Amino acid sequence: MDPRRLRRIIAEDPEWNRDTVPTLARLCMAQLTQSFAQRPVLRELPEKYQAQLLGTLGTDVPLAVTAQLIDDDTYWKRCCVARWPMREARGPRGCWKQLFFESHLQGA
Repeated sequence: MDPRRLRRIIAEDPEWNRDTVPTLARLCMAQLTQSFAQRPVLRELPEKYQAQLLGTLGTDVPLAVTAQLIDDDTYWKRCCVARWPMREARGPRGCWKQLFFESHLQGA
């Protein structure tokens, strides 16, 4: 039997997909996101990966980890909306981190 005949891709196969293997960067970001509470790595990452990590980081990460490490307003906005859906930023600059901790301390 000719081995070249066994090595072919059937183009009509609807199950075949080139993109089934995630990139190494995507796998690393998923691992960093999962283990962020135990190993908070943020400032060591390049800026584009910091934004990506903060975009996928869950809002349930303990405050002892996130309070001093994360200053990104988008992350704190997600935390506010997740905890208090009808909340809006107030104050001179509309700082979501400040609003989150004020509300948290008030027990709202």
